[in-house]
Amino acid sequence: MGEKKRVVGVNFDHMHMGDNLRFAHDHPGVELVGISDERPERMETAASAFGLTPSQVFTDWRACMESTDPELVILCPATGEHALWVERISDFGCHVLLEKPFASDLADADAIVQAMT
Repeated sequence: MGEKKRVVGVNFDHMHMGDNLRFAHDHPGVELVGISDERPERMETAASAFGLTPSQVFTDWRACMESTDPELVILCPATGEHALWVERISDFGCHVLLEKPFASDLADADAIVQAMT
């Protein structure tokens, strides 16, 4: 299968981030290399469930991105912040997995498309 894809999870606003990370963790072509949320208590279950070390758990999303160099970021912010988070992550040149709804309005949708192109 080749090298595993490096994946991180950023922003745990929605509690189902754990489900998204489980899909990644269980895929044979994926290496879950880090998670990030500004509230550490929201990451405790995921860190334990996926065997992440303290050095793979971040409260600073930028430090997570810089330290782990992911190829894919799973984002799980509130819908109204999708554009903000995609714009932040796009600077790192990796793919983004974003849940539905894609954006809260057309302006945010346009900003997401622009950030990723």
